[in-house]
Amino acid sequence: MLFLLNTHQPFVRHPEFEHSLEENWLHEAITESYIPLLDRIDGMVRDGIVAPLTFALTPTLVSMFDDNLRRRRYLAWVEERLGFLEMEFRRLRERPDLAAVARMHRRRLERCQRLFTDMWHGDLTGAFRRLQNSGAITLLPSAATHAYLPLWNLFPEIVELQIRVGLRWHEHCFGVKSKGCWLPECGYYPGLDRILARNGVRYFFVDAHGVLNGRPRPVRGTSAPVHTPAGLAAFPRDLAAHRQVWVESEGYPGDPDYMNRRRDASFECNLASAPPIAAELRRYPCGIGYWSGRDAARPYDAGVAYARCMEHARDFVSKCNSHARAVGRANGRPPLIAAFYDTEHFGHWWFEGPIWLDQTLRLLAGRDASPRLVAPEDYLREHPVNQVVEPTTSSWGYQGYSEVWLMGRNHWIYPPLFAAAEWLRTVARRGPLQHGWECALLNRYLREFMLAQSSDWAFLMHSEPRQTYAGTRVEGHLRNLDQLRMAMESGSPASDLIEHLDQHTPLFPGLDVVAEYRACVAH
Repeated sequence: MLFLLNTHQPFVRHPEFEHSLEENWLHEAITESYIPLLDRIDGMVRDGIVAPLTFALTPTLVSMFDDNLRRRRYLAWVEERLGFLEMEFRRLRERPDLAAVARMHRRRLERCQRLFTDMWHGDLTGAFRRLQNSGAITLLPSAATHAYLPLWNLFPEIVELQIRVGLRWHEHCFGVKSKGCWLPECGYYPGLDRILARNGVRYFFVDAHGVLNGRPRPVRGTSAPVHTPAGLAAFPRDLAAHRQVWVESEGYPGDPDYMNRRRDASFECNLASAPPIAAELRRYPCGIGYWSGRDAARPYDAGVAYARCMEHARDFVSKCNSHARAVGRANGRPPLIAAFYDTEHFGHWWFEGPIWLDQTLRLLAGRDASPRLVAPEDYLREHPVNQVVEPTTSSWGYQGYSEVWLMGRNHWIYPPLFAAAEWLRTVARRGPLQHGWECALLNRYLREFMLAQSSDWAFLMHSEPRQTYAGTRVEGHLRNLDQLRMAMESGSPASDLIEHLDQHTPLFPGLDVVAEYRACVAH
């Protein structure tokens, strides 16, 4: 069995605001998912348990991990919630059952604070790197800014730029050249394997239908990877394992003993005592809940929820074992169950998720466990020969074929971005740049261009019925592109503009993106 956690956040940094809703995305994920999971993996290492787990870490997320401003703001965010809980203890004097849950949250936040400052010294990238170097986890890169690649197949040099920069930044941060790559949103199209192969990638991951609808049809279905025409291994997702863990209505997260994440403490308290962002935005959730069940009618009981995690972990392993035996008899070969999830599901969306995952991995790491855990490269060493199949254009998400990222509320972003890509081709045809200021302008142009490509903006536009932060972000990047292009064409160094943008969004500092782009054009 292969467990992969897709760990991603779009690049967000607002030095101009003391509190930002969008910066909260990262703070919440660090507290509720990343630190608890790292803590659990550290615990397995201390216990001598070998439970291979694969993380895809996107370059934008790692860049935010390494930003000193974001580190300071994260600690301030934790302090705000601890202060909020002190006020909550006074409000809950007559409710000892709810006060007990509040004390649990305080212990959780204080542990995050200690781990972040005392154990990891604010360096989450280093925490992941140490676990990688110990052999406890496998770390994989992704495209530079998580661009949805199938919609860029008319610009292969732009697709390759996303891949090359993502691989370079991963190697810079973790000291290892990865042979695998996580495709944003599992987005694949025929021919992408050739670009990946040219850049040293040997395997990637797709959703189930990407392989099932490939040519020819895979004889082993989704129970084994296939090899693409370019010789790369494509691991398909197992949908049964996905639904059991991901879908609240039919899987474990909907259990009535688990915490209700929708009834947040900031919805019930006096606004004067709420954390600043909750007060400013009128009841923004602060990540602290006291109730369990879908109807939020019972106070949360951590002991009961923990016991349910144990039961659900055993049930999951049993179901996977039964599935593996059934498929193995039909295929004549030990099947692979490849389970892919967003990391934030474990903790942020499903509060007990890190506990469930810890218990599941410990069961799967047992001496006689079936199925056994495996890392992608280990599996390919054991089974180097696989059927050659061309996966079809596909993605995960709604409908599975790009609709999320190209529909009525977000289609407008592509014409100006395609025009920017055409302008880059024009610049490349002119030959080497003559002046240093031209290189500086083009370096910043490429960064703004890649930031605008992030799949998150189109995804958020698809999810929201009206224009929100995502549309504003894309419009801002497009304005910056226009200003940089006009400066280049008018012969103006625009040093003040470049300095402002570099300070506001210091993405991939020190990396020569112009050189990477020229290498892509040469191909």
